[in-house]
Amino acid sequence: MSKIDELLKNEKVEWKKLGEVCEFINGYAFKSNLFKRKGSPIIRITNINSGKINFGDLKYFDLNDYPNLNNYKIYPNDIVVAMSGATTGKIGYNYTDNIAYLNQRVGKFIPNRNILENRFLFHFLFSKEDLIFSLASGTGSQPNLSKSDIEKIEIPIPSIETQEKIVKILDKFTNYVTELQAELQAELQARTKQYEYYRDMLLSEEYLNKLSCHLEENRLLKLEWKTLDEISVGSLSYGSGASAIDYDGETRYIRITDINDSGGLNKEKASPNVVEEKYILNNEDILFARSGATVGKNYIHLINDKCIYAGYLIRLIVNREIALPKFVFYCLNTNRYKIFVDNTKSRGSQPNINAKQYGSFKIPIIPIEIQNKVVEILDKFRSLLADTKGLLPKEIEQRQKQYEYYREKLLTFDENSVKRERERAYLSNSYLNSLKEVGEIVGVTVFGVELKKLEDFAKIYDGTHQTPKYVNIGVPFVSVQDIKNIYGTNKYITIEEYNKFKVKPRKNDVFMTRIGDIGTCAIVKNDDDLAYYVTLALIRPSNDIVLSKFLKYLIESNQGKKELSKRILHNATPIKINLGEIGKLKFFIPSIPVQEHIVSILDKFDNIVNNISKGLPKEIELRQKQYEYYREKLLSFER
Repeated sequence: MSKIDELLKNEKVEWKKLGEVCEFINGYAFKSNLFKRKGSPIIRITNINSGKINFGDLKYFDLNDYPNLNNYKIYPNDIVVAMSGATTGKIGYNYTDNIAYLNQRVGKFIPNRNILENRFLFHFLFSKEDLIFSLASGTGSQPNLSKSDIEKIEIPIPSIETQEKIVKILDKFTNYVTELQAELQAELQARTKQYEYYRDMLLSEEYLNKLSCHLEENRLLKLEWKTLDEISVGSLSYGSGASAIDYDGETRYIRITDINDSGGLNKEKASPNVVEEKYILNNEDILFARSGATVGKNYIHLINDKCIYAGYLIRLIVNREIALPKFVFYCLNTNRYKIFVDNTKSRGSQPNINAKQYGSFKIPIIPIEIQNKVVEILDKFRSLLADTKGLLPKEIEQRQKQYEYYREKLLTFDENSVKRERERAYLSNSYLNSLKEVGEIVGVTVFGVELKKLEDFAKIYDGTHQTPKYVNIGVPFVSVQDIKNIYGTNKYITIEEYNKFKVKPRKNDVFMTRIGDIGTCAIVKNDDDLAYYVTLALIRPSNDIVLSKFLKYLIESNQGKKELSKRILHNATPIKINLGEIGKLKFFIPSIPVQEHIVSILDKFDNIVNNISKGLPKEIELRQKQYEYYREKLLSFER
């Protein structure tokens, strides 16, 4: 025979209604318009769960606003029940030293201590939550319990001595659960602190600089040659056959005669008589003149105007996973390209280069982050060329020659720029040293980190300002409450409402909370439809400059919190950050390989923290089931 069986053997038990052995008190109807930020706490139905009274998310009141409320006080060790709403039937025990007050639809049990031990009553009620809920009237989201229903529940009353023994056993199990929660929580906190320490260290300016230098000095930077056909999205394509008409103020028609010697467009504008969607230029599309005196000229589309390109032009859409369009454009302005044009164009009064011939021109493909630095340096030189105010013609000519010299230096990959290993070509140290030296001339950091504003490498949007009208099936809708699990939302809006969104999330976009808990991030995993509220900012980083995951770690780091704190509206309720302020956040940005290295380390720390976070509830659940098993055995008395 087990010890439990021995404990209950021959035990005389009397069954009584709760109303006979307890006093039951209903809560007080506090007025929500008199709630305060500080004062005496009110326990509402939402504060009751898992056998406890939760003293988080409290409402407060001023005692001076109400008459004597002594009857509605909740003292340490008191037992309460939720009598309405989603938590109907849930039992709560005040494990704290706090004194609070009963809100309406919260009831309190006061046992007759002569025949009923308080903790025995708690364990009994906690075991009967489902029964208590079944007594509620009403349906749907608003069930209601009455005092009379609760007072009719029957409870077994063994001797006080037996009650105390049962309580002692069951309290041991609840203590096991509590201790386990505390131990695992402490372990989780320790791991979280460790993660945060290394995250902030890895993302500091000092460490990023050290790591950047170390990785770049020891990394082989691959060099390949690819044709324009190989780096193109689709085939190089010819333009529209539309006729030119006077400019209509909306759509510009770009013809071969519109491209000037510097790769820009002439001021005179015309429009096409027919606008076809397939000929509209995208940002950073590149055009080639294919015939006549302008053959070989090229233009990169960097303006926001709506433009159509004409039939004597050829379009290249660069695959950005292989090359940066501006890097390709600079390669198309080198002496090597000019020689290609001279050797390739047909002879005669109307020289010509077709799309197939242009597609055969080879471009040096180096790592994207190095391409980015070359573009940044050459952009700086071009901006110096554009700023000629107060310069003499000779000085302007010198700047032009300086730009052309360094352009050739950075885009010429001869034997001095290349080293070979096992039939593969890599950038030599002499090329990298030249890149650093040229970068220093115009103030561009090549290896190391740069302090950049978020708006310099990302676009920032916010979600709908309209109060959403939810439907049962539709496009998932997320707001600040969903940031920890954006794909677990149970809120939806219609596709018609979603189609009104100007900016729809794309893979690798980053959501950031901008109200309340500001600066928590989530990464968009795919291009599926996903609607978002104004409480979230959508950040679209240039992934050739910063990885989405690295940006998430940056924003959530100590550096990110400090940057956010400078721009948060701390006096607002709740606190928030205006959309325009987000772009002003400043971060140290290293090269992509450095970012990849740091992300790989932080992902491992993140997994360690998440593993214990996921394992903690399972372990507690096992202990909880053990408690419930013995509770049922100890409280199962025969009538």
